[in-house]
Amino acid sequence: MSSMRNAVQRRSHRERAQPLEREKWGLLEKHKDYSLRAKDFNAKKARLRVLRQKAAERNPDEFAFGMMRSRTNAAGQKITDRGNKALSQEVVQLLKTQDAGYLRTMAQKARKERMSLEEGFVLPEKNTRAGDDDEDDEDEDDNVAPVRRIDEIGNAQDEDKDEDDEFDFGFSAPKPKPRRTVFVDSKEEQASFDPKLNRRSSGLEAGASDALKGQGAANDEVDEDDQDEAEDEDQEQQGGKKKFISAREARKALEAEKEDRALRKRRKREQEIRKARLAAARNREQQLMIAERELDLQRAKMSNSVGGVNKNGVKFKVRERKR
Repeated sequence: MSSMRNAVQRRSHRERAQPLEREKWGLLEKHKDYSLRAKDFNAKKARLRVLRQKAAERNPDEFAFGMMRSRTNAAGQKITDRGNKALSQEVVQLLKTQDAGYLRTMAQKARKERMSLEEGFVLPEKNTRAGDDDEDDEDEDDNVAPVRRIDEIGNAQDEDKDEDDEFDFGFSAPKPKPRRTVFVDSKEEQASFDPKLNRRSSGLEAGASDALKGQGAANDEVDEDDQDEAEDEDQEQQGGKKKFISAREARKALEAEKEDRALRKRRKREQEIRKARLAAARNREQQLMIAERELDLQRAKMSNSVGGVNKNGVKFKVRERKR
């Protein structure tokens, strides 16, 4: 029966929370919390009662020489031997050896981190060094290449071509003669083809076509007013389109300028963060190297291989055998 009861999903048990007006006092105290606090309070009260009883029963004439020899520190703790044993010289040297190995490992890690940061600290602009502090947005703007529109680039290319044509120094290539292709129906016509007759016949056809055009021009004079009105409407529509296109281009240019400014700002912030990390890595490496040198000096002093200053401030040096 209990297994069936445990298989059914039950409502999760939630303890009552602390009221808002008493939230500054911490969590709401439950009965188990009160029991622990009451036990601790009663234990302290019993200890104080025992101390009061001992103080009341103290003999004022009681004396022991330990009372004269004992001392207390500033915190009121009794200065006495608590069973701690001093380590031997060999054990201390071994521990310092392990400390030196740890310091060397951490210094190597800091050195690798510093080298990786220095390799990645490359500015995108030219003629700048990693670590320059005086960088302004104006300098970044000067290093950015000017952006021109496609139509301006095309006009510039046309101007360059015109200048090249003007300064040809008399070595310009000869202009090719105009050529045309005439199609015929058979090989016999191709063999009997005369270019002069063909040119003359084409001239007659051109004259006839001009005459037809002159007749058509008289008929077209009637529709000139309608065409002028249609052209005016087309020009108005084209002018509106040009205004719309220019406004859209201006909006795109403004958005591009905003994105460029945000990119420069983000790049400058990343450079500052990378520079701070590089300075912290260099400082950490330097401190670890100083600690390693100091530990090596302590080990050398313990092995009497170098001189130094003793605890009384007297300098000493290791005497070596004369050779």
